Amino acid sequence: MTMLLQQGVTAQAHARPDATALVFKGTRLSYGALEEASSRLAWLLIAAGCRRGDRVALLMPKMPTAIVAMLGVLKADAVYVPLDPASPPARLARMLQISDCRCILAAGPVGHLLRDVLATATLRERPAIGWLDDKAVPETDPAAAFTLRDLAAYPATPPAAANTDDDLAHILFTSGSTGLPKGVMITHASVAHFLRWANKYFGTAASDRISSIRRCISIFPRSTSSARFGRGRVASGPPRAQSRAAQTGAAHPRGPAHAVVLGALRPQSHGEIRCRRPRRLPELAPGDVVRGGDPDAHPDPLDATSSACAFHNLYGPTEATIASSYYTVPRCPRDPRETIPIGSACDGEQLLVLDGRLHPVPRRTSAISTSAARG
Repeated sequence: MTMLLQQGVTAQAHARPDATALVFKGTRLSYGALEEASSRLAWLLIAAGCRRGDRVALLMPKMPTAIVAMLGVLKADAVYVPLDPASPPARLARMLQISDCRCILAAGPVGHLLRDVLATATLRERPAIGWLDDKAVPETDPAAAFTLRDLAAYPATPPAAANTDDDLAHILFTSGSTGLPKGVMITHASVAHFLRWANKYFGTAASDRISSIRRCISIFPRSTSSARFGRGRVASGPPRAQSRAAQTGAAHPRGPAHAVVLGALRPQSHGEIRCRRPRRLPELAPGDVVRGGDPDAHPDPLDATSSACAFHNLYGPTEATIASSYYTVPRCPRDPRETIPIGSACDGEQLLVLDGRLHPVPRRTSAISTSAARG
């Protein structure tokens, strides 16, 4: 049976429309509101010429609009391409060129950046610009084809999906070993497979809260809120507030938290903190601290004070869809030079130690993954 990522939000909106889906800087968005806004955007994208498999770039910071945009693109049977506003214009321009986006959805303080990117990129066709912010529409070339106000004219129910779970959900750019952007094509099925494993392993429940501190909109928090595999709410905040939260142990939103996910607590590592049993913040509740993206990542001083938390290291290349292996750290290392293993393979994965000729050697690891991406 085909299970598309956006269908999880639709199911939650039908089952509990008033339940909180997103919290951002004091703003609450219910599953019902998220479903309606993303469905209207899907219809608008189709009216703007987006067709099945078209790529839609998202140039915006982490904000509720980003989640609406991702879901709207998926509901239009299109593929979203997140662009980090912290990246230089030349890099973003190259991403646009490689992905050949039909449309660019932008929001937040990115007007000048958007103009620079469009001026730098050499594009086969001029993309349609959608400005999804209630602030003044920036002057761009081409000019914005539609704005946030246009959403109200479109249906609040999603269009019928033509995609299958083998179709692309998003393209994530990574520098790889060359330093140049490389687009990794990730399907609905790959993300769903990882989420089934992650929700089983971490025991994600409907009452959980998940927060990400990454600057760029990321797949894990969005997926755990949208897919039926994870039914918790996503809580987030602006980068400066997130940094303060990481330093003090606070999180968004305030109050009892069942699940808190913090990403990029340090520049050299990414991760998530999950707190299972409710306790008042800013002290971190007992639960799980999950790091990913850096095989040498260590719990930092914040982690060291959270003795009630269990630490986990997730590791894997982008092509393997988020992670290939996991390791539960038995204690917080006192020596930052202490090695933290990458651990065991996630369900459906194999870890093989290979050399450059793909022969077994003891010190290098590669992953064979049922969640492997294209590209």
